[in-house]
Amino acid sequence: MMDHGKKKQNGSTTKLDMDETPPASAEEIREEAKEIAAKLDAVGISLLVIDTESKFLSTGFAKEIADAAHGHYYYLPSANDAAVTMATQQVISQLRPM
Repeated sequence: MMDHGKKKQNGSTTKLDMDETPPASAEEIREEAKEIAAKLDAVGISLLVIDTESKFLSTGFAKEIADAAHGHYYYLPSANDAAVTMATQQVISQLRPM
């Protein structure tokens, strides 16, 4: 039976301690995203990452995710539907067995 985020304590209902847990840091979130990307690679899922950040503001995180997954990385700062379609089609054609 699910408790829907609450627990009983001395007969009264109180919130779980999750409400008091500090949020994950940006670095912890980055590391978790890279771990997940690596797991995708480990189970045979190919990842395509399309980076639309401008170089001026770029953090490089999209590239890190692609690298962690041994995936495909495209830098398309002015991405429109045609550019995304082209990048996707290129990756799909590379993945198809000849």
